[in-house]
Order: sequence, then structure tokens, then C-alpha cells
Amino acid sequence: MPIMTNYSFSFDLATLSDVPILAKISADAFTTDRHTRIKTLGQDPNSHSNMMNDVLSSWLKVPGRCSILKATDNSTGKIVGWICWGFHGYKKQGAPVSEEKGANGRGEDSKQDSEKSKAEESRHDSRDGHGPSQPKVDSEQTGQTPIQRLESITNQDMIRWQKILMPDGTKCMIIVAIAVSPAYQSHGVGSALIRWGTEKADADGVFCWVHASEAGHKVFAKEGFREVGRLEVDLDEFAPAPCEDEDGNGEWGRYTFRYMRRPEL
Repeated sequence: MPIMTNYSFSFDLATLSDVPILAKISADAFTTDRHTRIKTLGQDPNSHSNMMNDVLSSWLKVPGRCSILKATDNSTGKIVGWICWGFHGYKKQGAPVSEEKGANGRGEDSKQDSEKSKAEESRHDSRDGHGPSQPKVDSEQTGQTPIQRLESITNQDMIRWQKILMPDGTKCMIIVAIAVSPAYQSHGVGSALIRWGTEKADADGVFCWVHASEAGHKVFAKEGFREVGRLEVDLDEFAPAPCEDEDGNGEWGRYTFRYMRRPEL
């Protein structure tokens, strides 16, 4: 049974005019994500929002390849969350218009750290198989900074898993990104945004997958996604400064990215 809350939400397609709000929601949602935090150390505090402004605008200019769905609090008219669903191997049929009101899905809302369209990254040679530990990249040979080296590791692993999950001829849907305002998390917004896509995937007879952050993997599991691979990185190897959390010891610790797949019906 759905969990009842004091909120009711409606869902519809996002437009270019929504982009600044969606970018701000993403920045707020990832404030506590350790991987995102070390990547933005020493940068403009608005760097995440600015980057997401550009990325979201580019996604909205590619009709047929993805859908960005927004969640609005019916009592305030405020946008409180969004998701970008990508379509691989086929184009979406028609525009997704939601008539769902007062959605109160089961489970925790999630934060997915897909800041770029992972499904559209350049292709390189890679090996198949699971990769639980971070691959070695010679920073002296590449001339990269530690953060650039971390990005190379995560990007290379993403490309490898794209080949595993999406060989030639594959049709599937991908959760490219999802974010929910912190004040509205744990009220079913993320679950409802995910469920819109999984119901469409079931109707289309395709599977779904997602590159999940540490905060996001539990809600995906509740919606039928299962872990098929992971990448673990030691963030202290790449961090330009110690962690300043009050309850910490200056260490960022290990971070786990999970590749999760929901099978087709």
C-alpha cells in the first residue's frame, strides 16, 4: 500500500524555463555527497548549478532521446524534484504527460550522481567483467591532477559498463540523473519519478539501468533494480584537502558507485 504523507504532487515535462530551478535542486541534493564535494573543493560555490544549467539545457534540446520529468508540490506550485530518463536504441513514443496527482510512493527519495549524459560519452576499447576496485591510472604519465585522475577512472569504468549493459542492438531506458530537494526527500517523490519510467519500460518491453550514488542505490533497489557491478574508490587518494566534517577524522573514506539493472517483463 502507498505510504500516506501530508504532501501531494503532480508530474509533467520540464521546459527550458525550469532549468535554473532544476539545477539548483541538483546542487542542493548533492550537498552531502562526498564524491561531489571533493570534485568542487576550491571552486565557485555555484559551479555545480552552473554545470547542471548547461547539461539540462542540452538534454532538453534533444527531443526523442530523453525525457525530463518534474515533480511539483500541489500546495505551493514549487518544483521539488526531477528525473532525466534516457532512451537507448529507440526513440520515445509521444510526450510523457503525467496525470498522476498526490503520488505518495513507497521508499526513500534518491540522489543520483550522473551529472553528464553517461550514455552519450565517447566510446573507447575496454574489457568486460566486474570491476570492484579502482583501476590504476599513472598521473605522472597523463599529467592529470588528482581530481582529473578520479574523473578518468569513473569515466573509463562507465564506458566499460556501457559496453557490458548495452551491446549493439540493445534497447533500454536509462536513469541519466535524478534529484529531489532535501526538504522533500523521504516523501515518495523520487520513487514516483522512477516509477513513471519503469512503467513505460514495462510497456515498451525494455530493461532499465542506472549508475547509482551511495545515497541513491537503496531507492532503486526498492523499485526493482539489482546491482550488477560496482566501482569502489578511495576518495582520500584524490582529495585536494582533508574532509572537514565535525564528526570525522579528516578522511573522506571509500565511495561505492553501483551499476543497477531492472529487467524487462
